[in-house]
Amino acid sequence: MAPRMINYKPDSIVYFNGDKSNSVFLLKQGKIILEYNDIQTGEEIKDIINAGEFFGVKSGLIKYPREEIARVISVSTVIEFSSSEFEALISKTPPIMLKMLKSFSSQLRRVGKQVQGLVSTNAPTSQSADLFLIGDYYLKNKKYKQAATVYERYLRYYPEENKAKLAKTRIAKAVELEDSYGEGGGPTPNLDS
Repeated sequence: MAPRMINYKPDSIVYFNGDKSNSVFLLKQGKIILEYNDIQTGEEIKDIINAGEFFGVKSGLIKYPREEIARVISVSTVIEFSSSEFEALISKTPPIMLKMLKSFSSQLRRVGKQVQGLVSTNAPTSQSADLFLIGDYYLKNKKYKQAATVYERYLRYYPEENKAKLAKTRIAKAVELEDSYGEGGGPTPNLDS
C-alpha cells in the first residue's frame, strides 16, 4: 500500500483524541491545529501545523491512542502514511529523521517540565510519592493503561513503601475501567478510597 493523499475542508477532523491508528500524517498544504489539554493546568493548548510538517507521529508509530484532536482550519491536503511506510521514508531520508528527533526532543522537554510542575505543586517531595501522584493523575484523566504502568513501576521500585497495597488496588481499578469502558471512557474514578 502506498501513502494516500486526502483533501480536507475547514472544520474537518483528521482524528480525535483517543482514536487508535498506525497512521502518520504530513501536511502538504493548508493549516491544521492540534488541540489537547495541558497536563499541569488542564487548559486547552493549540499547536498549529504548517505545510511540510508531520503530525500524529508518536501515536502512529507506537500504535497508542491519539492524545489530541487534529482539526483542519483551512483547505488542506494531507498525506497519510502507515507506520511502516513512514519508517521506510525516514530511513531513506536522514534530514527528515533529524527533524523528527528535534521535534521529539522539544516535546519531551515540555512534557518533563509539565510533569515536574504537576508533582511539585503538590506537597510530596520523595520520588516514590511523586511517582504515585503521576499514576493518580493518569487514572483521574482516564488514561488507564498509563496509570497501570506507572503504578506497576511504583511497585517495582518501591515494593516496601506504605502505598504499595494501594498501588495494587489502583492497578486493578485501572484494568477494570479499561476493560469496562475503554481508554478514556467511563466516569471519573474516585480515588478517595
